Amino acid sequence: MARTFADTLQSLSGYFPESLVSGTEFDKIVSIGKHFPSLMSMGAAFETRLGDPTPQLDLFFAINRDNRGVLKDSIPRSLLDPKLFSHPVWQQIRVLFSTWNISGSDLDMFINRLFLEFDLDGVTPDIPVPAVFMQIRDTFYLKDPDLPQNGFKDAHNLETGWIFEALSTLKNGPISSGASANTRRCFNNLLPGTCIDHIAIMASRTPDAIRINVNGLDLEQLYSYLESIGLGSRKTQLKDVLPGLAKLVDHLVLAIDISDSFSPRIGIELRFPKGERSIYNETKWDLLLDKLVSLGLCIKEKKEGLMEWGGRSRELFDPELCRFMIFRYLDLIKLVFNPNRPPSAKAYFSFIIHPFSSP
Repeated sequence: MARTFADTLQSLSGYFPESLVSGTEFDKIVSIGKHFPSLMSMGAAFETRLGDPTPQLDLFFAINRDNRGVLKDSIPRSLLDPKLFSHPVWQQIRVLFSTWNISGSDLDMFINRLFLEFDLDGVTPDIPVPAVFMQIRDTFYLKDPDLPQNGFKDAHNLETGWIFEALSTLKNGPISSGASANTRRCFNNLLPGTCIDHIAIMASRTPDAIRINVNGLDLEQLYSYLESIGLGSRKTQLKDVLPGLAKLVDHLVLAIDISDSFSPRIGIELRFPKGERSIYNETKWDLLLDKLVSLGLCIKEKKEGLMEWGGRSRELFDPELCRFMIFRYLDLIKLVFNPNRPPSAKAYFSFIIHPFSSP
């Protein structure tokens, strides 16, 4: 019997602290994994709400460039649950993957990977519908991808038409003129050293909403950028919490939702450099989580569970008959700010699968 991604998840069940996931919630994650091949993604990420004692998770996984054929039209549907493609969102996802697989296309040149995000709050549907995040490659911003030393394009000269075509594919309809104008505004106001590295249609939530992530910001750049796109009024709430946290991390990522107007809801990701995951630098994560506990944004049990997660193990995914090293780590903290409500915090923790060549 062909194994599924559920089997991959089950092999790691013993590593999940009880404060992060209950048996019932883990079953929801596994139910999502049953729709996909076991190595469809070389890893997964989980979202937990730090101030909520409920051990409930959301699931993300990435499709990398070297595995992108799994969802294109020419791949036999037997690799995936055929029920998925009775849903219009999945039909459009397949169209997007087919375009991504065309050599020399804009998606081929500028998309590094696609993330599928599954919200698991409530009853798991028979056909899970994800939000699809496109991760934009650095080459999109370079004047000449073959000569990176020539530097980056001016933000106003970025050709974003292919992005709207991809979003229209996922939406199965045109992006409104207001949403397009506001998204271009976000690109045009990028500051030196920053970029929009992820963009999505939130099909599992509000289909017309576009999510963008602006990466590489420090605190003052964040405030300046919010002013430039017309969200300067949101700074007051952020300034009550962010300064003490920003100094504990390397940089910030702004997450905003766009339609014909900008959503007042703002997400701020607290990021370390990629190499400073929990299995490499527990001290920094410990300090950051302790600060969140002191601010009332994280309960102690969640902090302890996250610090237990990091590590590595060798696994054998039979019948693939291939040994893998699994690296478990903390990925990021995300603060969510809504007007007239206290902020909340989420943590994202992940695992990555690497082939293990030694006997």
